Amino acid sequence: MIYHSQNDRKKCFEGQDDYCPELLPFSIREELISKYLYHDLFTKYKRFFDPEALKDVRFQYEITAGFLPRRFENSDDDKIIYDEDQEVAEMYFITDCFVGIGFSLFSNGISRQQTIMSQQQRGRQMIGDHYVVNKSHSHFIYIALELTVGFALTRSFLHDYIFVKYPDIEVRIKGSTFNYFKNFIFRPIDEHRKKEIEMMNVKRNIYRSIEIKQNHETTKQKSV
Repeated sequence: MIYHSQNDRKKCFEGQDDYCPELLPFSIREELISKYLYHDLFTKYKRFFDPEALKDVRFQYEITAGFLPRRFENSDDDKIIYDEDQEVAEMYFITDCFVGIGFSLFSNGISRQQTIMSQQQRGRQMIGDHYVVNKSHSHFIYIALELTVGFALTRSFLHDYIFVKYPDIEVRIKGSTFNYFKNFIFRPIDEHRKKEIEMMNVKRNIYRSIEIKQNHETTKQKSV
């Protein structure tokens, strides 16, 4: 709660004794938010904010109402950003991070089986955008390997407010987030998972063969 309060950029628009930004003309407030307050988010996350969206100052202004400061620490209680098969309520515009994306071999969930990290990503990035925008569950496990900070947008805010008002932008964002996830997240990690499963099955067959051979030799010795 303290982190949210300290990192909520919209606080600068709260009225103070000698400063009342709410009295500024709406067009100026729009300009301040799109060109200054959240300029880094609008210009660095291009598969979400494409050139057409960057021309729509009203869209930029309205979407900032949903930006929520977030942080994850690399601790047992806080490091899990998403678990496998989790319903995803928030996507994240990460401004600083070191995040691992992986999977479990035997059953879903980090708490139940060994987890293999397939990708490690550092720096600015979006996480969970496909899951939220296209209403999908999490296919993998996302872990904060170091302190990870940024801003969230909730699924309900996007679908119940933003996409209702901006259907053309919704279509473009759905396509770009799905294509990125499919090509750069799902395909390589799924291939890694299939190889790990294949290796696991090979080892299992070898151990089974050894066990059968040992049992056979034991039986043979007893019969002598």
